[in-house]
Amino acid sequence: METKSGPRRRDRSHLHRLLGDGDLAAWAGAPYELGDGHGGMLYPTMMFRLNGVDPAAAGEAWTTIPVLMDEAERRGVKFPRQGAIVRPQKNPIEWRVNVTQMKKPDGSALDGTNADELSAGEIEGRRQVMQFFEFLKREAPGFGNSYVVDTPPQLGIRETRRITGPYQLSGEDVLTCASFSDTIGVNGWPIEAHKAGRVEWKWPPIPESRGFCQMPIA
Repeated sequence: METKSGPRRRDRSHLHRLLGDGDLAAWAGAPYELGDGHGGMLYPTMMFRLNGVDPAAAGEAWTTIPVLMDEAERRGVKFPRQGAIVRPQKNPIEWRVNVTQMKKPDGSALDGTNADELSAGEIEGRRQVMQFFEFLKREAPGFGNSYVVDTPPQLGIRETRRITGPYQLSGEDVLTCASFSDTIGVNGWPIEAHKAGRVEWKWPPIPESRGFCQMPIA
């Protein structure tokens, strides 16, 4: 028999997905964009956490691991994308890893509004996690005794629908640290474009600029 708390938990989870992908707005007829307008979207990622890392042996692993990946690729090893974001957490024996990339059979980014593609991505994401984890244990100093603490409950979706309002924040706004009279918040993140097999970054000029842009209400 279901408890009263069970259905409520599911309803909240379902509502979160509807709001995150703009389903409610789309069903109501609000105008929106999906990806780049031509079916292309930023690639999702499944991050994971490791524990049991030897921080002294690992050193600046965020710089050495991409080099190890390049060497392995020359031996024929395949990775989901170039480079890896590997960083220690507050506890130095715990690290987070961002290296996976979810795609469809044709090589394009999977669609986060498609339930079948999401299910396939959940499976593929965890396969990629374990594959890269084994590479770290085998190749990266300090990671030989590490173990996976967790994988996320769902994929990290970078974009699906964007509701089109009177004003849409542009890449130029981010890079020029734009200000708005009707601001409701600020954004301190650069442009992080997850494209096929790679990640492209664009930053505001540092330290010349303040490093963040404002976000308008409209």
